[in-house]
Amino acid sequence: MSGSSDKNDGVAEPAEGDAPAERPRPTSARVSSSRPRPTLESMRPRGGTIVALAVAGAAVTLAWADPFAKPDDGLELVNNRSGGRRVFPTLVDADPNKATIELQATDGPVVRVVPAPGGGHQLMHGDVLLGPVTDEDFEGLWSSLRLATAQRSAGRRDRVGHDGVIRISLPDETLTLSLGGAVPGGGVYGAFEADGDTWVVETEMLMLVQQPPRSWLAKRLLPIDVDRVTGLGWGDELILTRAADGFWRVRSGGTPALLSSVAVEHRVGRLMRAQLDPFVEREAVASESLRPWLVFTTDDGSSRALLVGGECPGHPRKQLVDRGPGLLGCVPTELLERWPLLEPDAGMLESRLVPHDYGRIVGIDLEQPSARRLIRRGGQWFYTGEGEAEVEPVAEAEVRRWYQALGRLEVALLTVDSATPEGGGQPEGQGEGEGATELALDGLSFEPDWTLVVHADTGEQLRVTCQLGADPVLCVRDEGAVLRVLGEPPRNLAFEAETFAERRLTQVGPGEVRELEILPPVDVDSSTVRQSVHADMGAWQLDAPAHVDDNGAIDEVRLENLLWALRSLRAEAWVDPPSTAPLRRLVAEVVPERGARYTLEVTVFPDCIVEVEGQRPAAVAEAQCAALAEDLLFDDPLRFWLERSRGVEIADAGGDTSVFLRRRDQQFVTDDNLPLDDDALAARLQGWIDWRSGGVRAGEAPGDFEWTLDVRRDFGPAAQVEIGPGWVRLRGANWYYVEREPGDDPVKAGLEPSDDFDPGAIDLDPQPEL
Repeated sequence: MSGSSDKNDGVAEPAEGDAPAERPRPTSARVSSSRPRPTLESMRPRGGTIVALAVAGAAVTLAWADPFAKPDDGLELVNNRSGGRRVFPTLVDADPNKATIELQATDGPVVRVVPAPGGGHQLMHGDVLLGPVTDEDFEGLWSSLRLATAQRSAGRRDRVGHDGVIRISLPDETLTLSLGGAVPGGGVYGAFEADGDTWVVETEMLMLVQQPPRSWLAKRLLPIDVDRVTGLGWGDELILTRAADGFWRVRSGGTPALLSSVAVEHRVGRLMRAQLDPFVEREAVASESLRPWLVFTTDDGSSRALLVGGECPGHPRKQLVDRGPGLLGCVPTELLERWPLLEPDAGMLESRLVPHDYGRIVGIDLEQPSARRLIRRGGQWFYTGEGEAEVEPVAEAEVRRWYQALGRLEVALLTVDSATPEGGGQPEGQGEGEGATELALDGLSFEPDWTLVVHADTGEQLRVTCQLGADPVLCVRDEGAVLRVLGEPPRNLAFEAETFAERRLTQVGPGEVRELEILPPVDVDSSTVRQSVHADMGAWQLDAPAHVDDNGAIDEVRLENLLWALRSLRAEAWVDPPSTAPLRRLVAEVVPERGARYTLEVTVFPDCIVEVEGQRPAAVAEAQCAALAEDLLFDDPLRFWLERSRGVEIADAGGDTSVFLRRRDQQFVTDDNLPLDDDALAARLQGWIDWRSGGVRAGEAPGDFEWTLDVRRDFGPAAQVEIGPGWVRLRGANWYYVEREPGDDPVKAGLEPSDDFDPGAIDLDPQPEL
């Protein structure tokens, strides 16, 4: 290639196998010492360079000065971050509780915020003490001063300090800010030192000294949090205390009583939040007109006393109050009225018979009718009976359930009206007169047959004595007023070891039931319809009875209620085998999370008696009883069929009347798409839509059918329905829906529904995952 040959011209290529020839490295030539060196004259700039530099300088000068620009008449902008500084930089590390702040406006007396002897701060105007300053107001003032910023230096100015002075006195230094007039564009002049420069500071500094002196004065009667109050004393007349368990009690001066903490703290809060308006000079009121009224005790052991006087000058509905050093104030008279502790309508008494939380209880002593005791040790409960030296462990879940049932008992103060016998008249020892609400104590026969002492973890004890045989049940707490129990108390208040035995009848977890059947009892003529469902691919499938809606007929809410009842079955009491015939059987196939698959069978009897296979009969709670009586099908079949139909043919039993209607825009129209003008037919259709079932029954329906419906649907087969007096049946079925009586709750096979059943408390059984 030509390129290669040119590069290798004059270079001999070594023969194959020859070693590379070494060439000597050429030496660099010595710099001639005779080369001329540069001189100062040779470095002088040329004339063109000087001219170019002059032109560039002139251009920069013109650009900076800009003689052709219009004058700027706008406000001067100030960069607060440039050249700024804190007005009081040392306040960051200062203790505000030891600071005295003086605010002095032009030619006015000094307003001082000084530390109070008992903590906090109080306000002085000149040498006159006005009263306390709220912690919130002082924190806001301290924060404003600590964060105050001087924006820029303004050189030296005259008359700085004539508009106000702020002075902060600390144990080791005194800081002063003298304030002058306003600065155009924002801010005011301020000087930190007598001979120093003047700075532009925030306008807020001048606003602080211009505030009226009383604007810093706390208007709230007492600046104390309600949670900190532990005692209230009206002299020796009445003393209330909040014990370590958190409950207020009457300790002396009145009938012993356990008070409602919410009610007491509500009244205390209203009183302490009362706004003093107007303020009254102390010299204007005779000191002998003020009398002690109430003493507040707080959790740190300190106390605050309130004195009350006469009518507030110029305000007849207000009364004078002395809260301590400083000005007097006026509050509404109703706030100073005597507390109605034992008035029925006041709501001051604790409305629960035993209000302590279960987790705070460490012991329960039953003194009457027999001496028995429960003791909690390390989270485990132990029982000991009368004359027994040893203790035996009992089920914690049963103790908790028993105590929670006790804690749900509500009580009310016993009055003349509530103690009057049904036959009329007054209790013994009570006066005559209608509407009397005096306490029914004098002459009242109270013979207790049950006494319980509850021990809290704080050492407090609550003693409850009741007459369970009375109607209503009467109780006394801590030797206080007589109370009447609202509702029916639990049957096992006089507990024994058997009370806390394990009472769970089933051990079924959520999602463990895979098949469920409702069956008629064996060898008994029953109207119970066999209903069977099973879980398949996470959904419940209907096996029986045969239904035109197939799986859509399952009411999953009722199904989940029934599963909840099976999981939570618990014996309220053990009973003898019932002599009556059973109502139904429930058979469930259970696949536990751990263990082998098994079958659970529950037989339901009247009066909420159940028998789980392998266990003795037991009475169960009404809520579980009502759920076990549920059927699995929806209770509004006619509504479902009619509202989701494409059309329906209606015929009477004799075949004399037959009409076909179409469903359009959520209403029925004639076959010609005309509005339905037959009022009787429209009313009958609406009655069928509102029809509700009270359950399903096996066998032939009572009486002949009166109407037939041939319901055509877009989804699912046509529904052939027969309607008789009080029943609905799918044509050819060996069971039927029975109508629920108007205004009646669903009563299943003689089982009364629960009065306290709360569907929101049900832990719904999730669909099983297969």
